[in-house]
Amino acid sequence: MTPEEFVKGYKTRVAKRVVLAATNRNQTAKDMPINGFDAGIFSYLLIQYLWEQTCTPDRAIAYTNQQIPEMWEQNPTYEVKVGSGYGQQPIYLLNPTSPPANAVITEIKGNQATLWLGGLNRRGLANSSPGRLFTVVSPPENLGSKVTLQSRRGRVGIATITGNIKPGTLWRLGD
Repeated sequence: MTPEEFVKGYKTRVAKRVVLAATNRNQTAKDMPINGFDAGIFSYLLIQYLWEQTCTPDRAIAYTNQQIPEMWEQNPTYEVKVGSGYGQQPIYLLNPTSPPANAVITEIKGNQATLWLGGLNRRGLANSSPGRLFTVVSPPENLGSKVTLQSRRGRVGIATITGNIKPGTLWRLGD
């Protein structure tokens, strides 16, 4: 699409299912440095929320709107296909099959694993110091396995592991 076709479509409500937008039609989305990398503030907040919640689009947008500083003049919005009822369904249009996760193992070498800590909010990141344990979320055959954080840089953690763990395994920061 040309930029003009995109704007025209956006203004005429083109949602086939659910469209989440970082701003309303008359605003500009903002990026900022967050925890060692640059990200759109809406994208960052939405991703954090979706790691933890299974909710409807209106609840996700309400949460992000509350978190964005008022001085930024950025109000996320959403649109659903008219008459579809998608606005009242979980945001993924699926019923969740497992509890929320904070981290996923992306790579394993020997007894060391690399974790993407995408589901930790700022408080969780601050509390993810060396020695912290993660508990398995999925798949259940990993129950009894251990993941112990050794170091962290931004949202990437290095951990020691015990048990038969594979990349893609979901974890939660232990209490």
